[in-house]
Amino acid sequence: MSAQKSYDDVYRRAVNAPASGLLIAGGVLAVLGLGAFVVLAMGDDPGRAWRMFHINFLFFTGIAQGAIIFAATQKITKGVWAGPIIRFAEAAVLFLAVSIVCFLILFLGKHHIFPWIEHPTPVRGNWLTVSWVFWRDLAALVALAAVSLHFVRNDLRPDVFQLKDYVTGWRRSLYEHIAGDYDGSAEALAKVEKRLNWMAPVLILLYAYLFTLLGFDLIM
Repeated sequence: MSAQKSYDDVYRRAVNAPASGLLIAGGVLAVLGLGAFVVLAMGDDPGRAWRMFHINFLFFTGIAQGAIIFAATQKITKGVWAGPIIRFAEAAVLFLAVSIVCFLILFLGKHHIFPWIEHPTPVRGNWLTVSWVFWRDLAALVALAAVSLHFVRNDLRPDVFQLKDYVTGWRRSLYEHIAGDYDGSAEALAKVEKRLNWMAPVLILLYAYLFTLLGFDLIM
């Protein structure tokens, strides 16, 4: 078997991976979780529902963003041991959009979660007020999501370029959009690597600063 035929087999296996079962299971669990939240929120102790929502938001947002940071550290250290694990880690970038939506919902239950709203003190000044916390934390989440998405898109370009001829329909359009002007040449690959080399440390620095801010506002 020639090398090209071997690659063709790998590419076909990649685009035909049986992910539909996992997607369906995830959708069912999400619906069940939403239903449980609604039932608790309409019950005798709505604060319990909002505290559970708060903890889940923090946990899964931290896991998703941390996975992207893991991929960024591999770029900085030139690590090759992670191999395909990187792609699983970068898949978490899609949850960051869900996280922003969850953050907007979170503030609907702010009176059940944040005690400083009910007990303001002059010492805190404007720093811990609803408008300041909401807008700065929303800006932090959006900034991290945007940089993370741009980082992952650039890292996926070489792989997606190879796979786009093996898919059709909306997947072909999506792959072509992600690949952009990447043409598979050595020059294009060098350009992508150069971009990733400066994006990775920028992303990590943003993560260190902005997640510290989020941790202060939403956890402490």
